[in-house]
Amino acid sequence: IFGQPLETTLQVRGMTIEKRLNSGRLVKYGPLPMVVAICGLFLEQNALHVQGIFRVSGSVKRVREIQRIFATGPDFGHNIDWTGYTVHDAASLLRRYLNGLPEPIIPLDLYDDFRSPFIHPLTQPTKQFKKHELNEVIVKLHALIQQLPPANRQLLLYILDLLLVFSKHSKRNMMPAANLAAIFQPCILSHPSHHTSPEEYAMSQEAVIFMIEH
Repeated sequence: IFGQPLETTLQVRGMTIEKRLNSGRLVKYGPLPMVVAICGLFLEQNALHVQGIFRVSGSVKRVREIQRIFATGPDFGHNIDWTGYTVHDAASLLRRYLNGLPEPIIPLDLYDDFRSPFIHPLTQPTKQFKKHELNEVIVKLHALIQQLPPANRQLLLYILDLLLVFSKHSKRNMMPAANLAAIFQPCILSHPSHHTSPEEYAMSQEAVIFMIEH
């Protein structure tokens, strides 16, 4: 499960999540890796107002224990009992799984394409979009998301949805989109050749913030 390609994890055990939006429309995400689906549901139900969620680490011992549960068949964590574990343990395990993927959720061959709308002079800290430009970027990113492998697309859309929900409660949890992007950008949109470049890191983070907010 952990450290394996996304497709391998889904072959072992996947799960589909149904969510009802404020509009009343029912949406489905999946199949998702079991650890992502179960941890995401637990966090959304119990951690929306927890300060520093995703930033504060859980207990190393407890995270190791629940990692073993999600890595053990036959149910691979589907019936986990969260008694004795905290939301920080679940958040740490979710991050550990995502950061352990051999490749970011957005594959490396689409890395430049997803960042292209956010390229700007180094003297400009962030790219300011006019209204018509904003819509153009959304349309372009939507088209790029459709090019992702199905498993990557479902995982990306679910993670962005989850982070958006938490960012909407940032007055309580102190985790606006920028803070969440700083944590999740490496597993969503990153490239090994840019790991030591602050400018490239900032641009990728800008792209992730945009995707969370829009």
